[in-house]
Amino acid sequence: MNICKQVGADHYISPAGSKGYIDQNNLFVKSKIKLSYQNYNHPAYNQLHGDFIPYMSAIDLLFNEGDCSLAIIRSGSLFN
Repeated sequence: MNICKQVGADHYISPAGSKGYIDQNNLFVKSKIKLSYQNYNHPAYNQLHGDFIPYMSAIDLLFNEGDCSLAIIRSGSLFN
């Protein structure tokens, strides 16, 4: 929260996994900073060995998809 205030942010995007502890004492509402949760639906991409395993590192994506990697990352981004 302090960083948001220091940089003049009026919107904070948080990972969905943080919802539980943020909602316990939602300082964003009190500070009038808009809060959104990212709900990332991971797109499948080609991996060399076996079934697709989501949420690997970006390195895995780069080694498997090369120049297509950024488009793949962007295709899975959703906010709610």
